[in-house]
Amino acid sequence: MDNHTHQQSMTDKAFSRLIAVPIIGMIICIVSLCSVTWAWFSGGAVSNSNTLESGYFDLDLSIVREGAEPSTVTPVKDDASGYWQCTLGEAGDYTITLSTANASTASKGYCVITVVGSQYVTPPLYKTSDAMQPTDAFTLTITTDTADTRVFFEPRWGISSAETIPSGYRITIETIQLMPE
Repeated sequence: MDNHTHQQSMTDKAFSRLIAVPIIGMIICIVSLCSVTWAWFSGGAVSNSNTLESGYFDLDLSIVREGAEPSTVTPVKDDASGYWQCTLGEAGDYTITLSTANASTASKGYCVITVVGSQYVTPPLYKTSDAMQPTDAFTLTITTDTADTRVFFEPRWGISSAETIPSGYRITIETIQLMPE
């Protein structure tokens, strides 16, 4: 009987050694999992120096009525929409010059011009990358035979995918009068 007890205690020692390694491994895994979870939820990074801002594109506009007595038309900017608008007070030819405003942060943009329900898109207006000064101006002429023609200028940053009009383009607005029957 003494021999049998000795074999049983040897088996218990062997079993204890055999089970000790997996138990130690499970304890290490649990400690690691807890450490990773704590690190995940307690760690953080803050960076205040990387502020992202969208590009801002604006126009410098010059509108001059041609003729015997040239006059300047002053466009008005609607701050809510960002559009410029003006009213061409008299019939005649108006030369409009567009360029990138110095206040623009975008390096390029274009303008959508709306006259009597028709839209015209300018080619890109660029700023030079070195001095951030506007490049060549864009000009167009609007000829109208009526007074109080409203013109809207919508500056947009980027490059348009729409068909553009060339610098020097002429827009002619003719009023169609219906004859009484």
